[in-house]
Amino acid sequence: MTGQRINPISYDMLNGETIRDGNGPFYGVWDERYNGTGNPLEDASPLSGGLGDLTDGVIASQSWNIVEAPSGAGPYVGWGSFNPIITFNFDGVVNIDTVTIYVDDSNGSGGVSVPSSIGMRMGGSTFSSGGLVDPPESPPVSYTFSDLNFQGDSLELTLARRNTWVMLSEVTFFGSTDEPTVFLSLEPESVTEDGSTNLVYTFRRTGSTDAPLNNVQFDVGGSANFDSDYTQSGADSFNANGGTINFSANQTTKTLTINPSRDTTIEPDETVSITILRDPNYAVVSPTTLTGTISDDDEDLVSVSVSPGSVTEDGSANLVYTFRRTGNLSEALSNVRFNVGGTATLNSDYAQSGANSFSNSTGSINFSANQSTKTITINPNADTTVEPNETLILNLIDGAGYVPTNPSSATGTITADEPGVSVSVSPTSVKENGNTNLVYTFRRTGDLGSPLNNVRFDVNGTATFNNDYRQSGAASFSGSSGSVNFSANQGTKRVTIDPTGDTGVEPNETIALALVDGTGYDAVNPTSATGTITNDDATISLTISPSSVAEDGSPNLVFTFRRSGDTRSTLNNVRFSVSGSATFNNDYIQSGAATFGGSGGSINFGANQSTKTVTLNPTSDNRVEPNETIRIALQSSSAYTLGGTTSGTGTIRNDDSNSANSLVALINPEIGMGI
Repeated sequence: MTGQRINPISYDMLNGETIRDGNGPFYGVWDERYNGTGNPLEDASPLSGGLGDLTDGVIASQSWNIVEAPSGAGPYVGWGSFNPIITFNFDGVVNIDTVTIYVDDSNGSGGVSVPSSIGMRMGGSTFSSGGLVDPPESPPVSYTFSDLNFQGDSLELTLARRNTWVMLSEVTFFGSTDEPTVFLSLEPESVTEDGSTNLVYTFRRTGSTDAPLNNVQFDVGGSANFDSDYTQSGADSFNANGGTINFSANQTTKTLTINPSRDTTIEPDETVSITILRDPNYAVVSPTTLTGTISDDDEDLVSVSVSPGSVTEDGSANLVYTFRRTGNLSEALSNVRFNVGGTATLNSDYAQSGANSFSNSTGSINFSANQSTKTITINPNADTTVEPNETLILNLIDGAGYVPTNPSSATGTITADEPGVSVSVSPTSVKENGNTNLVYTFRRTGDLGSPLNNVRFDVNGTATFNNDYRQSGAASFSGSSGSVNFSANQGTKRVTIDPTGDTGVEPNETIALALVDGTGYDAVNPTSATGTITNDDATISLTISPSSVAEDGSPNLVFTFRRSGDTRSTLNNVRFSVSGSATFNNDYIQSGAATFGGSGGSINFGANQSTKTVTLNPTSDNRVEPNETIRIALQSSSAYTLGGTTSGTGTIRNDDSNSANSLVALINPEIGMGI
């Protein structure tokens, strides 16, 4: 025996049959110990998924008629009306070197003899014993077949009868299970050339997987060409003729992915064949070659373009849409469909010729055999209506037998011959004293090839020309009307309104330009535009409260500066003069001013701040003296306007008495006062 004994995990067959020993009793030579599915006590019952007499280790040493019982109990299973085929199943892929078959040869007892031949098949390998000599009547015999080199997970055994009964008591197997075994599978077996699915060849190994298994070699064949028809991933080496894969330690599967290369060439289906090569380091299990198919799914490619891209409404040139196809031109291609879009309307704005069907939403064309181009001609309808330019868009749709390719859409323009002129303004609002101007843009559409003069407009609004603003860009301009001229090929013309800065607080003012129809053009929306000059001037006034305070009292003189008008921004250096009989820092101190001296000072307004206060706090003393005054008067500036009350005078009242001074003189005569 070669190697270790390998026991099947199950076997499948048709059960044995009933035999009579001469004129004696009937015997059910069944596999009565079978533990799988089927009836083990019934002639020729299909048995599967179990084990029984043939692998129980009991080898008959005497003829069947001695050891079998009429009830069917005994070591033999026998067949008298057909050649038994028994499939032994193993736990994974195994290597079978030796098979021994134990049969009876009691020729005189019930017509039992050895098989005429024995056949075996495992994986892709087969074995035949050839003709076996029938010995004279003898005790049970065995046949041992060695050096089989079988590899697989199941073995099929066939016993050919000699028109007599064949009795089988045991079958044994010897070989190994630890030698690495590699086998191949393929899923799916066919993919389309332009699809997303790939051919995946899976290499699997069984046996010991503790160590790496490198350099598993395979041949590459088939009609597909590497790199041009497909690319691969997963192999450790690969070329047009062969490659290798490596298994890491404990890795049982390795995949080779064949990714078809997409193209538009119509061609036969192509194949990729992978064949595992045998090697001393591993065994190979059939099937060793698997072939995947790359199915050609190319269809005709159709594109569309238009030339010229633009024609005039009343001109002689037409828009010509050309459909082109590539691929198999030998056959006709019908019902190439397209959507119809754009602003132009069939029959109203244009007529068409060349299409097999055409509406405002869809259409189609047909290619004859060997025809690669098809044209649709769009002939604009002439009219005298001033209207915007109009477009016609043809957009290819997928259909049977073809695929749209770039360019799959084409847009043609029907240019209006009568120019239309519109007007807009940007920005719509500017500051009176700012750096930004109102810019009115006149746009014309239609035929720009010639000059367009005397495009007229009315001037309205609350702003006054030359007083509140100046203009530039107009051919003519007054307080009530104006005009612009377009040069040849000029699509826009601008009139700039520059506000005149001043310091007067006044309402916001507007300037409205409204187009007037004229010779050679029509006003089209928007026909008017209004811009606003926002007043940004500020007015400063001044008040005081209270106007009089005691020298030694707690109230202070508070001067309140107020600004009106545009308060959104900061306003700095609002200046004022300081006068009066009171002396700064001697008779009073101040708070709130940005700057302050004996003769003048200033304040600053923050953004969105409309009031600012300066507080004068009298300095207490015990001298009897006249009342003192402080006058603050606003000073003018280009940054603001003075308005309302612009000055205020506050009085510091003396609150000291002579009696107090006399008392001091009595206590201290040196002050020079008499009693």
